[in-house]
Amino acid sequence: MAGKFIRYLLPGIPFSQFYEIIRKVLQARNKTMPQLLSTVASIVVNIGLGYYMVHWTGWGWMGAAIAKSVGHFVLVPTAFVGMLMGQGGSESGKDCSDDLTTNYDELDTQLDDTQQFLEIEDDDIKNDEEDENEEDDLAFYGHFWEGFIISDALSCVAITEFLSLGFAGMCQVMFEWIAFEAIALMCGLLPGKEAIIAIGANTIIMYVSNLAYSFYLGVSVSGNVRVGNALGAGDPHRAEIASNLALGAGAFMAMINMVVLVATRKTLPLLFTTDLDIVNKAQHLFLIAAAIQLPDALNAAIQGLLLGSGRQALGAKWNFCAYYIIGIPLGYFLGVKLGFGVEGLWFGLCTGLSIISIGCTIIVLRSDWKKLANDASLRLRKLSSFNSLTALQ
Repeated sequence: MAGKFIRYLLPGIPFSQFYEIIRKVLQARNKTMPQLLSTVASIVVNIGLGYYMVHWTGWGWMGAAIAKSVGHFVLVPTAFVGMLMGQGGSESGKDCSDDLTTNYDELDTQLDDTQQFLEIEDDDIKNDEEDENEEDDLAFYGHFWEGFIISDALSCVAITEFLSLGFAGMCQVMFEWIAFEAIALMCGLLPGKEAIIAIGANTIIMYVSNLAYSFYLGVSVSGNVRVGNALGAGDPHRAEIASNLALGAGAFMAMINMVVLVATRKTLPLLFTTDLDIVNKAQHLFLIAAAIQLPDALNAAIQGLLLGSGRQALGAKWNFCAYYIIGIPLGYFLGVKLGFGVEGLWFGLCTGLSIISIGCTIIVLRSDWKKLANDASLRLRKLSSFNSLTALQ
């Protein structure tokens, strides 16, 4: 049955992955409204069609998988509709160009060889900003593809640079998400009925944790985009401010979620099941889930900041060591070998997560933002020089 359910989910995967590409480009351009429109449309279709197919057709619970695939399909066309309507989102992107030249004097010793390049880019951005006020509804859609040159994108230098950052970024995200999924797999290693109870309680905690993480994910994306834009603009001071704001916002949201989880731990599990054994186990796990909110929020912000500053490899190394050398082995030892059950599994994961949040927070706070801005500018200059030579040839 599970295999059949997954097969009905497969048609939606290409659309969700293509939407991820669109979403990243929109985020890099500080455009949010098309993403909001597509997400709302997908949720409405998913819930509405899912309810209809599950309760009013013969598909049963398989209809939920079909509805989810259709919801993924809806993401792509609605995102393009948002762009065609000129819904570029908030004008927060404008302030990215307002201060591009404010801190160049601080970078004289490091950015002398790239100053002219940055000033030309600054003039181009300001000209684009003046023209933006006169754009019609189709202008944003056209601007979305501006600067996209296939020959430049497929050059050896561009591909090498993309893979060096992209592969490390993939590992950074993959190591983290697989670590949490490993908890569900290890629940099946527990003896007898305890495994069934653990799987049920873990499913509840994972759902609630993912819901809480959605708030931190927004902070992570914001930090990623704002820091990346600031470093690309040669403004290390603005990048440092954005990183501090991301950490502070994540910590603030974590405190709120901690209070909510502790306050609702007796009643919230009852929304998922009436099995008293699973409910009791979930109530215990809610305390652990509340305890990991702060390190989880800080880690989410940190992952975005490392991505935005081009330090994906550093994040991947920390995630691998903390989760796979410390967290998962410790959880297996406590939960399976010593018999602490699913609580032991989560305690091990919490330990690894805390190590990442503490260590990487120190790294971010001690970052040399001027050097990171210089590194970003050198990457831009390297790609620009190669593309210029290619055009001349």
